[in-house]
Amino acid sequence: MEITIADKATVEHLLRRPDLVAQKSLGQNFLVDQAIIQKIIAVAEIVAENKIIEIGPGLGGMSQYLALKASSLTLLELDRRFCAWLQKLFAEHPQVSIISNDAAKFDFAEYAQDNGWDNYKVVANLPYYATSAIIKNLLINGGCWTSLTLMVQKEVADKISLSYGSPLNLMIAYYADITTVLNVPRTSFVPVPAVESAVIHLERYTPPVSVTDRQAFFRFIAGAFAAKRKTLLNVLGGSDKPRWRQIFAAAAIDGGRRAETLTLEEFAILYKTANNTI
Repeated sequence: MEITIADKATVEHLLRRPDLVAQKSLGQNFLVDQAIIQKIIAVAEIVAENKIIEIGPGLGGMSQYLALKASSLTLLELDRRFCAWLQKLFAEHPQVSIISNDAAKFDFAEYAQDNGWDNYKVVANLPYYATSAIIKNLLINGGCWTSLTLMVQKEVADKISLSYGSPLNLMIAYYADITTVLNVPRTSFVPVPAVESAVIHLERYTPPVSVTDRQAFFRFIAGAFAAKRKTLLNVLGGSDKPRWRQIFAAAAIDGGRRAETLTLEEFAILYKTANNTI
């Protein structure tokens, strides 16, 4: 396959077509730096037998490189206009499938199961407005993914790389080791975005804590963050502070702390202690 899309002049030319105009509301900024694309693919460690889902392929600049590497490539694109373009671009490549769907709502686990996959990888240039929602969906409904290599806003990468501080950070800490592997300048995109970008890599691992009900555990964490400025005792204790004082004492955790200061391991201790004393 000849690489024809990941080029500044080519993308600018294509975006002048009435049917391919970039929509700012969908965060459509297209990566045109071929060296960055090659680095992303290297980080993802893609080999021939891999099944790959690319989120937000747009015009297919990175998709062309991925199609040369993977035995199965699924392009998940929200914009139906770009889906029609991708269908034509990859018409002679049966290993490439195009799906029009919202990655923040897509059931990745069901898709993998329907296709008989026992593992897959995700590569994405995520729209900044939906980054958190898409990552959360991949964690909860991702099924058997082994790694996520994602382009995100640099400020977001800096925040979610911490293993504490928000429900999403803690959810990531439960599922995967996260590293920021590459900073990407604004000039690597067309149109040029207002912010700098970064590539993060999530490598799946065995959860460092064990809980009997994962979803209930995440709901417990979300509840603790319901009022970030309040102490854990005030947020969780409600009208039953005496019982919660006992729970905090049994868990050896200070109820005067705020949720953003607790690690995943501390939340697991508190969750188990609370359930054992109800």
